[in-house]
Amino acid sequence: MKKRTLRIIISVMIVTICLCLVGLYCYDKYYRIDTSQFHYTFLSRIVESPDGKHQVFITVYKDSENSEVAYIKGNLNLVSSQKDAPKTIFWQKVNSSDIDNRLINDMLLDNWVDVEWINNDTVKINNITVNIHKDIYDYRRTW
Repeated sequence: MKKRTLRIIISVMIVTICLCLVGLYCYDKYYRIDTSQFHYTFLSRIVESPDGKHQVFITVYKDSENSEVAYIKGNLNLVSSQKDAPKTIFWQKVNSSDIDNRLINDMLLDNWVDVEWINNDTVKINNITVNIHKDIYDYRRTW
């Protein structure tokens, strides 16, 4: 009886460890965004919501300034709270040529990403609409 109980306990422990390892792999592949690998980082824009409660910080990441591939990250911040960590609501891989420069008020702004608040809860970043309470856009997730 004791040998059977010991086998069951060991089997459950092995299955639990395997499930934890699979979970860590999935988190690393589909959820974690590691920006430490990028050598060129540029804060493109900070756009406040119509009600003034939220701000979206748009950052462009590249391996180098002349890289062919760029990544656009959108972090959502509460304006009234300085201690809350920003929530990443947008992560997109694009060709660097898709990120253009804009002349606004006689100033040339490089690495321009289009950001438009549709309403207090919805923002359109680079032509992709995201509800800030329910959605997260990540190009790696296809579901």
